[in-house]
Formats: sequence, C-alpha cells, structure tokens
Amino acid sequence: MQRGYDSKRLKQYIRVNRRGCWVWQRGMNGAGYGVAIHQGKHWLAHRLSAVIHKIANYRHIEHNVVLHDCDNPKCINPKHLTIGTQRQNVSDMKKKGRWHPLNTRNNSHK
Repeated sequence: MQRGYDSKRLKQYIRVNRRGCWVWQRGMNGAGYGVAIHQGKHWLAHRLSAVIHKIANYRHIEHNVVLHDCDNPKCINPKHLTIGTQRQNVSDMKKKGRWHPLNTRNNSHK
C-alpha cells in the first residue's frame, strides 16, 4: 500500500507544456480537474500540489479555493496556483471572460 504523494511522486504523473503547466496525466473528474488519492482521501490534484509544495497560505486551503493563474484545470504547477476565496475566483473568471452566471451543467434554469 502506498503512503501517498510527495513532490517527487507528483512529478512522475505530469507532462510539462510550453506554457510551463504541469499537466496532470492520471485520473480526471467530469470538470477536467486532476484527481488523486492521498493517504486514503480523494483530492483534486491541484489542491494536493498546493499543500505538498506549501504554496503561500496553504494552511488556509480547507476553507478556500485554489486558483489557476494559467487557467488550465489540469495544471498542478505550484507556481501557477494561489489560495483564494470563492469571491476572488468568480472575480478572476469574470475578468477573463469565463463567467457564466447560469450553471450550464444543470438545466434547472430552463
């Protein structure tokens, strides 16, 4: 049984693209984010990378989101990740033109 991930093991499952993204090559969820099991718990790979690499404010990850500066949901490069609030995440999406006020995966608005 494996203990979990560390920085070296995470890097075994990435491909670096020309923008410097560490593109996760293992399991993905329906939204396109990488997933991993670490110490018996399911993690989004970018959140796990943020904790393992101890990015700024990583201790506040539990009640916050991890934003991708590169806008690549498969990226786990700690240099491309920041800890922030959901409000900051929505603001970032609006600024970058990715904000869709209606949940497109849920047809309840029809």
